[in-house]
Amino acid sequence: HPAWEIIRPTEFRRRYLEGTLDKFDAVFTYSSMEHSGLGRYGDSLNPWADMISIAQAWCVSKPDAKLAIGVPTNVNGRDRIEFNAGRVYGPILYPSMVTNWRFIWPMEDKQRVNPTGSIQYQPVFIFTKQ
Repeated sequence: HPAWEIIRPTEFRRRYLEGTLDKFDAVFTYSSMEHSGLGRYGDSLNPWADMISIAQAWCVSKPDAKLAIGVPTNVNGRDRIEFNAGRVYGPILYPSMVTNWRFIWPMEDKQRVNPTGSIQYQPVFIFTKQ
């Protein structure tokens, strides 16, 4: 899209450090946070990497920004780490990861819940910055 600007991580970092990085209207991540910090893709082991990444997104987003996130979800079940494949977010990990973001969509339980807790179930949930 002609109105979009794509910047690479080195340029992002440079602008951030110089104070010239524009704030973002929205942050979108799908099927990536659950892998952060588990070493599967050459990253350093860090048990809080997913939470840190979402917190960093909060820091570079506008006051009314939206977060769209899709990760393996087991809302009514148990949290778990399937090392080093990924995390499945349940009632403890999910709220911890999206601290400082307020859930806004979807509102109907049937759109949020999959009773199997499968790592393949990755619904997109929308949050707004608090």
